[in-house]
Amino acid sequence: MPHPQLFPQPRHIDVLDGSPISVDRWELGQVDPALDGYTAAITALFAERARPGRALPVTVARDATLGAEGYRLRVTPGGVHLEAAEPLGALQGARTLADLLDATDGRVSPMTIADSPSLAWRGILVESYWGSDLMTLEDWKDLVDRLGALKLNTLAISIYGCWDLRHDRDRGEFLFVPLSDFPELRTPHRYRSWDPQTRSEIVMDYLPRMFAEDLFGQVAAYAASRGMRVIPLFGGPGHSSYLPRALPALSAVDDDGEPTGFGYCVTDPARTDVLRAVLRNVVEQHLVPNGITTMAVPGDEFYPIINVDPEDPTKEFSPYCRCPGCRDLSPGELLVRYLVLVAELLEGYGIRALNWQDSLEREDAFDLYEQALSESAVPAPIVSWWRYNEPIPVVDGDRPWETWVTPSPGIIGSLFAQNLALNIEQMLRSGARAGATGVLAYSMPDPAMHRNFAFLADASWNLEGSGGASGFDRRWVARVCPHDQATADLAYRLGDSIIGCYALMNYVANHLLPYFSTAPYGATTFPDDLVQPLSVPTPAFTSVLRQVRDTVRESMALMPPTRPLAGWPDPRGTWLAEGERLATTADLFLRLVELARRLHDVAPAALEDEIAALERDGEALLVHVAATKVGYQQPSVLREHLGLVGELRGMLERLAAAPHKLPARTGSWHAWLF
Repeated sequence: MPHPQLFPQPRHIDVLDGSPISVDRWELGQVDPALDGYTAAITALFAERARPGRALPVTVARDATLGAEGYRLRVTPGGVHLEAAEPLGALQGARTLADLLDATDGRVSPMTIADSPSLAWRGILVESYWGSDLMTLEDWKDLVDRLGALKLNTLAISIYGCWDLRHDRDRGEFLFVPLSDFPELRTPHRYRSWDPQTRSEIVMDYLPRMFAEDLFGQVAAYAASRGMRVIPLFGGPGHSSYLPRALPALSAVDDDGEPTGFGYCVTDPARTDVLRAVLRNVVEQHLVPNGITTMAVPGDEFYPIINVDPEDPTKEFSPYCRCPGCRDLSPGELLVRYLVLVAELLEGYGIRALNWQDSLEREDAFDLYEQALSESAVPAPIVSWWRYNEPIPVVDGDRPWETWVTPSPGIIGSLFAQNLALNIEQMLRSGARAGATGVLAYSMPDPAMHRNFAFLADASWNLEGSGGASGFDRRWVARVCPHDQATADLAYRLGDSIIGCYALMNYVANHLLPYFSTAPYGATTFPDDLVQPLSVPTPAFTSVLRQVRDTVRESMALMPPTRPLAGWPDPRGTWLAEGERLATTADLFLRLVELARRLHDVAPAALEDEIAALERDGEALLVHVAATKVGYQQPSVLREHLGLVGELRGMLERLAAAPHKLPARTGSWHAWLF
């Protein structure tokens, strides 16, 4: 009998002789008291996956020889015997049973499964950003359940982060937790989006929901009840603009001693005391009550940037303090001072720090950090290595700290969906060579990206048995489309030739949305300034867009019906929904370029019918987005598409008034090839 396709793939499966067993639900029976920690979670899981019909009992016994999260299953016609050494192992075994029931449609062969994870820490980081700032408590619980079903055991939540300005001068600053000692700290947002009910633009004014409803503790408690460890992330000292602006007393200062509103001072006791007070408030109000033992202190992207001040977007802001105590320190020394300061404070609460590697690596500060940690007697932190495109870093695992890796299953939720399996595999294999013990993937969670999350879980649980991205793809197709695997495989491979190409997606396709054109705000006009460069005959960028559009649509047309996956959207439905977003956007832009070329000879009024048709198709795209995106991401995704759809007519009118900006009138270039 063939092995069932489970995600993640168990380490050992042995299908036994005997006829398949008809079962519609698992029924939890006797549980060893030593394994009772997640009985409520197992009961809820079995109830959620239950169907009317025959129940098969599951008994849970302890085997102390099994490792952390390890379990053993024996499925027989009379019931299931589950063994584990700890409660989380019993929960992981129960999750395998739930997936087995779904994968086999209730026709389960007698079998034994012996399993344990490759990595001790496996999870995702949810960025504090547009999208996650609208997640309700139910959204967070749903995310925990979905990730938990994939045996991921770690959920990191960014509770403070700042990004360079994006869209309509709305600052990219997010504080997800209220602070009782600093009640003035809050990050309201105002931005334009689109209302599918009135089919018109709207202006949104709101506070991040986790902040407004003080949800962090409830999310952490629910995650713990489902066997998931929570790691809050508190951004800095790089891309930290909000706290230094709101609390100038902790800000980095310039040569005249004036607060810069960006970055921190790390030597002046008066300023570092304020920084410590903020951190102490975070820890005592939100970490200690929830039993949290790790906090991410990223230290990433520690360098000067622009696009911070909406009134002066080209002004450069430096995080390097220029006070008498800081001005003679190198960027690496400033960074290490900050990381040690925070680590020492956390150590007083029994909490260890998690850092990113990029700024330490850029500033050649690993040796300095290692020495500073040894002198301070702070416990060794975790250092996680990240990069989302090539070249993947060579992970250094020979330092006296725990090593993790940070790939991504989906970076910015408002942009187009991507297949990032190669990034996930490369980072995990690089980490494996260096002895990494954890993976924490940077993400904006979207149910439509289930395939990426499933591969992350598959490869981090059982890297040796996953077969990498190619092995996973074969098993994925066999699971979601067992009746027509060849056609589904071709459809996925065609689509992945577009969405799996990092360079094509991030340096061409995603520029059809205004996200990148807003840095710095006001320096470019979107989409006007894209028409000329994308319409030049060499390179043939319009041919690139046609290839994107036509290949994606071909993959959509090929995709056969797929079977549902419990707890997740239908794979074919999400494939078509995301493909439609990308293909239609490329088509709108191609038509826009052609209309712009015709403005050499006619006025916009002569093109009214075609412009009106373009606007109707643009509105249809907005309706599609509203109908298919998860609720918390809908406003930000609509805002991206509105940036093009809402400017179709206006762009043509502006170009007609500035003929020198019109795209060149050209015929096809190398028509025999393109």
